[in-house]
Amino acid sequence: MKNKNHIYTLDLSPGVEPKPVPLLYIAIHGKKRSGKTTLAKMIQEKLKEASIDIDLVAFADKLKDACRVIVPTLPDGTDPFSDENKDDTQDYFGNGEVVGKPREMLQQVADAFRRSGNGIFMRAALQGRTKPCVISDLRFVDDIGYMKRNFPDTLFVKIKRYDEQIDNHLSEEDISDEKFAIVIENRGSLEDLEDRALYVAKLFELKRFGY
Repeated sequence: MKNKNHIYTLDLSPGVEPKPVPLLYIAIHGKKRSGKTTLAKMIQEKLKEASIDIDLVAFADKLKDACRVIVPTLPDGTDPFSDENKDDTQDYFGNGEVVGKPREMLQQVADAFRRSGNGIFMRAALQGRTKPCVISDLRFVDDIGYMKRNFPDTLFVKIKRYDEQIDNHLSEEDISDEKFAIVIENRGSLEDLEDRALYVAKLFELKRFGY
């Protein structure tokens, strides 16, 4: 029986059974504006250069989709939950009656679901996935536990920025460095961050081939 956490290599040699290969993930943790998404995109690009097809996934994607049912766009037609808009105070409907920061809406909706303790948005993002992916927004210790139980070959990465913003919301908790295989210091240089992304990509390649 095929394990849900494995994909199968294609080998057309006569009499050769396909060998299961772990469904590998890279999961990145960091506080807001630490460079998680930028790092994830760089890793994806480095692996693409090595002919490894890997998706870019955020657990918050499904959360944003849920909130877009209420506020699909801002009055200027832009996405309220984009990186450019989510931290600024917005007049959601252009009449001054409902004003707030989209990030706070995301946090409030996530909190409501989180009370059930089932990680619904994380599970929704990973449901039915058959390709490796880079997860750009690992936020909770519980998420690490879930990933380790269900996807034990996950490569856990933490990114820290020297000028991190203070936010006391639960989703901005700092997880101990000891939980991660790689800890990256983001000091603002894209060139330096790209070097770190290459290192992560190389380590992922080694894990992919069982080293």
